[in-house]
Amino acid sequence: MNLKNAFLSLEKYFSPKIIGEVNDQYIKVAKIKGQEVPWHIHENEDELFYIAKGTLLMEIENQPDLKLKKGDLFVVNK
Repeated sequence: MNLKNAFLSLEKYFSPKIIGEVNDQYIKVAKIKGQEVPWHIHENEDELFYIAKGTLLMEIENQPDLKLKKGDLFVVNK
């Protein structure tokens, strides 16, 4: 799989697309552009964020904000 091509196949911003599955967990890609992601929680899932382009401000409850940039990888454990 080519990750760059997976991103190119996305037509809308913040409309995650499933591109694979590992151990009953989905691998998704999404484009985000200048908009806030609604506050939410995944009680039964970890999340992995890889920044392919640009930056992303991560705001996690009871933790300092984290600004991720191109090439950064971050895991949020449940």
